[in-house]
Amino acid sequence: MENASHAQVFWAAEFETQAENGLIRLPASYPELANANLRVLVLSSSPSTAEATAAQEAQRQAKRDRLLAAFEQLKAANPFRDIADPVQWQREQRQDRPLLERE
Repeated sequence: MENASHAQVFWAAEFETQAENGLIRLPASYPELANANLRVLVLSSSPSTAEATAAQEAQRQAKRDRLLAAFEQLKAANPFRDIADPVQWQREQRQDRPLLERE
């Protein structure tokens, strides 16, 4: 169990800035932060490449899951259970006609 006397107190500042080559500049209005140890929380309006890739993979997996569920429902429905002769049924569906010189 943590001792309350060892708790850290944090101070927060909010500002917008543009990262340049991996560096972020602190505003001049916060001179006390220039050489301080900082804990940085980054909020970005555009997702990182890893986040975008993860989101795309999640979408693909969700699509696979929906397709698998649809196949399972189709399997459970057994739509071809009343077809006694599948070959004859296919011929009727396609209205097959005998080809010349073929049986």
